[in-house]
Amino acid sequence: MKKFLTIFCLVFLGTNSFSDEPPPDGIYETFYENGQLSETKHYKDGKEDGLWEYFNEQGNLTKTEEYKDGELEGPQEVFYVNGQLQEKRNIENGELVLHQTFNQEGNPLNDLTFNNGKKTGVEVGFRENDQLWWRGNYKNNKRDGLWEWFYNNGQLWEKRNYKNELLEGPYEYFYENGKLMTRGNYKDVKQEGFWELYYENGQLQSRGNYKNGKRDGLREEFYKNGQLGKTGNYKNGKEEGLWEGYHKNGQLWFEGNYKNGKTE
Repeated sequence: MKKFLTIFCLVFLGTNSFSDEPPPDGIYETFYENGQLSETKHYKDGKEDGLWEYFNEQGNLTKTEEYKDGELEGPQEVFYVNGQLQEKRNIENGELVLHQTFNQEGNPLNDLTFNNGKKTGVEVGFRENDQLWWRGNYKNNKRDGLWEWFYNNGQLWEKRNYKNELLEGPYEYFYENGKLMTRGNYKDVKQEGFWELYYENGQLQSRGNYKNGKRDGLREEFYKNGQLGKTGNYKNGKEEGLWEGYHKNGQLWFEGNYKNGKTE
């Protein structure tokens, strides 16, 4: 463990003196054995107050803190060796109101604001290669509004909408080539209304309606060549009425009547 040469610089009643304790008022500094400044701290009335700075042995600034009356208050920053800002926090009246992180080139990695200690605003996440991974909104510490996720190649992967942390509203999911895989709507975390599913080549695979999370009404399923493969109705999640199935060439494959999910 490296030894420090510690010099205590006091400004007290207009005179300077040395002490083995931090000063009640003034500046407290520590140094590395090579003479390089290690820390600079400010005190007032025996409490941390003002700017605190931390350095490595090469003289590079690594961290800054702001204090008021013994408590962290204001911007708190951490730096990479190259001098770029790595992390920033802002504290107001003892509460965290901002948290940001950055890569070594200065690009933002995450950006969060807080209200009464709870997340609010936009959260952005990045992969290690700085590629955007996700972004979305918080309200009162819960997901609220549009959230998006992305593939490694930058293509949109998934779009969700939230209300009070629960799925609510339009939903979309995409293949890595950017083509739409599925699209629909949620209500109270359950599938609701018209939903579509697509093959990776963009051809429609199936479509139908949902009610309270269950299939309800007409449903159609298709082959990759676009030919109708099966069609019929659902009621409360079960097959109901006439159902027909077709071969890829369009020829009738089967035909039958259902009631409450069972053939008649």
